[in-house]
Amino acid sequence: MIICGLGIAKGMIVKMFNLEKMSHRIITFLFKNSGVDELTKAKAEYGLPLLLGIFIELSFCLLIAGFLGLFRETFLLMFFSLIVRVFAGGAHCSSYGRCLSFTIFFYILFSYLAKYLSIFLPFNLLHTKSTVPNVP
Repeated sequence: MIICGLGIAKGMIVKMFNLEKMSHRIITFLFKNSGVDELTKAKAEYGLPLLLGIFIELSFCLLIAGFLGLFRETFLLMFFSLIVRVFAGGAHCSSYGRCLSFTIFFYILFSYLAKYLSIFLPFNLLHTKSTVPNVP
């Protein structure tokens, strides 16, 4: 039942967010009668879906996290993983719907684990200075 619901939601997301078509329409509207050459338009049309995709993923993930009371943990996790991803690269999904589903699932899961499993750590483990003695 849950898998069927996820499949339907993914299909709706893919139809709702056809990033290439949306990007083409936005670029056509923005550069209409502007005198900009086709190469510049093509570059803008290539980059805009990437920016739109990141914005949509961030928005959906933080919205769901907010409803679940995980906003702070999800925001911090996304922020710091973005810094790491710039230098590390990583695997890519075969479609935007899969990428969105993957992003939401894993960021929410790890945010939940960060928030609720941290209660098992001793408080002083995270807030004390080093106990290693200074050796001359």
